[in-house]
Amino acid sequence: MATSYIIGPFRLDAEAAILFRGSAPVALGQRAVSVLRVLVERTGTPVSKDALIKSA
Repeated sequence: MATSYIIGPFRLDAEAAILFRGSAPVALGQRAVSVLRVLVERTGTPVSKDALIKSA
């Protein structure tokens, strides 16, 4: 089953590494999607710069 996260009007398909606004894909690089995924998965907790760099 695919993992998806809803962020306001956006949906992050974590398995496909695609961010959607509604049904339209948003142009993001793979590095940006990786960083966004880490931030969403750790909502409510501080994320270190090192953790973000390692995710990219």
